[in-house]
Amino acid sequence: DSTFIGWLENGNVYQAGETIDIGENNLFFTTFTLDFALKDGAAIRLSSTADDSGIRFTTMINAQQFDYVNKVLTGSDVKVLEFGTLIMPNDYLSNNQAPNLTDFVAGSTLLKIPSTYQETVGNYVQYYGAMKKIRTNNYARDFAGRAYMVIEYANGMTKTLYTPFTAKNVRSIRTVAQAFKADDSTPVGNEIRYNALSNTLKAIVDAYATSPDYAPKTKSAATTVSKSQEGYAAAYVYANKEYQA
Repeated sequence: DSTFIGWLENGNVYQAGETIDIGENNLFFTTFTLDFALKDGAAIRLSSTADDSGIRFTTMINAQQFDYVNKVLTGSDVKVLEFGTLIMPNDYLSNNQAPNLTDFVAGSTLLKIPSTYQETVGNYVQYYGAMKKIRTNNYARDFAGRAYMVIEYANGMTKTLYTPFTAKNVRSIRTVAQAFKADDSTPVGNEIRYNALSNTLKAIVDAYATSPDYAPKTKSAATTVSKSQEGYAAAYVYANKEYQA
């Protein structure tokens, strides 16, 4: 999926609808897009304890395009300010709505997780956004993931770009755990399968996979969010205390 960034002319990127003075020059504009998408589904982020484990979404960016974006957009006039992952409860979304930083408040109703680490996998740059310390009564709750990128144009205006959003970007940690346990295919590369896990990690996956259906509480849930020191994982907190929920 391609995300439209703007119009490219002689190394300069212009917003859609922007007015420019061309004088007597002949200008040639081409569309400037980026293959920028969230990978279908989600994965389990497994650590040594349940506290540090959780659900993880993966973003893929075309490596060649990303390299070009960095060269073009990190100049003195135009630059990428930030990119990362948004995660929020899917039941907060209305019909035809997607996670975004306009309708929802980062640190309150939505997790905003800036990317601090990327890796190249084949033809793509890949990065992760993970939410840990999920409340036990939320194991079966669907969470929506979406990637974002904030860029600044030559005119000083900023814009937040988002990856396409579909039902494939919504998962519960229970669903992911059940699929992980059922996967008996041959591992590829650094992939790992359930049977190769330690008993400690199996117990974490089992707790996710066998959790009861999500039942919303009548009392409003805690909505304050705190980012961990790792920079890409986050947890729901309440009264400044983190709970393995």
